[in-house]
Amino acid sequence: MNIPVSPFTAQKDASVYRDTDYRSGVIAALDIGTSKVSCFIAQKIIDEDSGKTAMRIIGVGHQVSRGLRGGVVVDMEAAEKSIRKAIDAAERMANMIVKKVVVGVTSPKLASSSYKISLNLNGFAVNDEHMGQALLFARDKCQSPEVEVLHAIPVSYTVDDSFNVDDPRGLFGEKLLVNAHAITSPVGPVRNLLACIEKCHLKVD
Repeated sequence: MNIPVSPFTAQKDASVYRDTDYRSGVIAALDIGTSKVSCFIAQKIIDEDSGKTAMRIIGVGHQVSRGLRGGVVVDMEAAEKSIRKAIDAAERMANMIVKKVVVGVTSPKLASSSYKISLNLNGFAVNDEHMGQALLFARDKCQSPEVEVLHAIPVSYTVDDSFNVDDPRGLFGEKLLVNAHAITSPVGPVRNLLACIEKCHLKVD
């Protein structure tokens, strides 16, 4: 069930206010820091002359951080209020309701690690499923009850004797080797932050 983010948004006219929707090229980002909470709403635009795409900021909201220390939630209620106010300001400017956000995480104990993942291709061509599976394996490799994986990205690929391949899709081989990089954080601070955001009736993407 989609619920507006604040009492103000609950009263908005659905015929006037649109939802953030990635399919229509609209994205909302939330940056939660120690000194301030910022919300940005951007819309994808296409330049008519060059055909290139860019993101145009259509809504901005700032609020002094309360209930946060070092980017970590120490007072759930105060932090929730700061997030709600920042999002509300961005919604007003963009004339849009925020339901999903991309969140920038700050933590004093962020860590990064590199992993090598090997997949058997058995003579078949590399496809999207292979690449997605490799990233899942990378996440599983560094996941633990004490650690939350925030982000995992491929750095380079190797198909048999073809090294440092940028995009291996379509290449035939026996083995796919993926060099992956993962960003991790202790579970507690991340779950507290996600719980705080979810209390604002937002989904984290």
